[in-house]
Amino acid sequence: MPSSAVVLARTAALPAVLVAARVSAVALAALLLAPPVAAQVVDDATLRERAAPAVEQEWLVAAVVGQITPEGESIVGLGRFARDDARVPDAHTVFEIGSVSKVFTALLLADAVARGEVALDTPVNELMPEGVRLVDKDAPITLLHLATHRSGLPRMPDNPELVGLLPSFEGYDAERLFDFLDGFEPPRAPGAAPEYSNLAVGLLGELLARNAGTDYATLLHDRVLVPLGMHETAVLPDDAMLARLAPPHRGDAQPGAAWDVPGLAGAGSIRSTVHDMLRFGRFALGLLEPEGSDTLESALALTLVPREDSDAPGHRIGLGWHVNTDLGIWWHNGQTDGYHSMFEVMPEEGVVLVGLANTANGVIQQLTDGLAGEWITGEPKELWLPSHADVPADELPPLAGNYGHPLLGVLAVAVEDDRVLATLSIQPTFRVFPAGDRRWRYRVVDAELVFDAPGDDGVVARVTLHQNGAELPFTRIEEEAGDDTDG
Repeated sequence: MPSSAVVLARTAALPAVLVAARVSAVALAALLLAPPVAAQVVDDATLRERAAPAVEQEWLVAAVVGQITPEGESIVGLGRFARDDARVPDAHTVFEIGSVSKVFTALLLADAVARGEVALDTPVNELMPEGVRLVDKDAPITLLHLATHRSGLPRMPDNPELVGLLPSFEGYDAERLFDFLDGFEPPRAPGAAPEYSNLAVGLLGELLARNAGTDYATLLHDRVLVPLGMHETAVLPDDAMLARLAPPHRGDAQPGAAWDVPGLAGAGSIRSTVHDMLRFGRFALGLLEPEGSDTLESALALTLVPREDSDAPGHRIGLGWHVNTDLGIWWHNGQTDGYHSMFEVMPEEGVVLVGLANTANGVIQQLTDGLAGEWITGEPKELWLPSHADVPADELPPLAGNYGHPLLGVLAVAVEDDRVLATLSIQPTFRVFPAGDRRWRYRVVDAELVFDAPGDDGVVARVTLHQNGAELPFTRIEEEAGDDTDG
């Protein structure tokens, strides 16, 4: 079976902390084409109106956007916690922040440097557990290489557990991490080229914690969260935080999975709120002084220095930060299987933008980037969403049924209330969305289903899967009459 025909481009069993450096770079670089004008603040009502289509079409289930500008601070909640939970998210709603966690892990590195515990050029092998060693490729991998994605380590380790036939990092701990790393030889020398690596930053967090004689969650709490008064932020949330946690949703607005990868906690395990992220933003702007720490401010300054070139035009990489040097924006985004986040700081403008959502797609980032663009250019930036069509409820039931393909097996289509769900063979069930002309589009992968028109008998006989340039027809499987005799 050709891999290009498989709809499983990304599975719910594989939590993915990612960064879309190129996407943000392209979106924000376009702003340079417009002449600068007076800065403009987007008011709450305009923001709600701009986000309304994304909420109505379930691109966003629950989301909160926070802004700090010279004119003040605002926080706007959008949507509801879940289809069956009408609570409206607010400043204190808890979300996973995904790879924005890397900014905090880099700050812990800088703080350890300020305390004299390590140096940026400390070789990784000096901090590894006894008996565990990476193979140095021409030169030692240093802590700086880990923090700036120049280590040569891959994006993720390749030793997850198998759950059924699918790989899963759920519960992936430090023991499995070091099992993978022991004797691993990177494919290139450190510093040779950028390669975004959750593994590298997860390892950085683990090594810093071990060197301090504690675990990552405690190190973060004691050295960053307590001094900054971020009491709604944690790796291991307490019951009060869990009660305010917006439940995870995949990119198709179906229930998602939590990020539970303790061995890579520094890469993406932090939960937080917009209230707390704005506190961190004030700290980044120099508007909040840490309490009980005489190293955190100098550590922050160390992280904000652009150090390495990025593979995105107009960008460099600091310690944990992506830096748009053309526009003066320090930023990071994040995505797990149930959440997306965006955090942007514009020090010269005195602006901080935060977007947190419990839907694993980039719409909240697009909304936040639009606010940054409007601040810089004064030009409104509406959301771009793929085409969406309203389909009458009575047109949904004929779609349901099992459709077969000689190589790919059975495509099961189910209708639940106003939702259409598709399951191909042993793959997870994904929701598809109406795009017009009998087309139903996936949101977790670039593919769509095109249903034939119902026949005279009201039955849809065929559906075609369009993906990667291929058209794969599935024919309805007629249900056999059941045997209703007893015995």
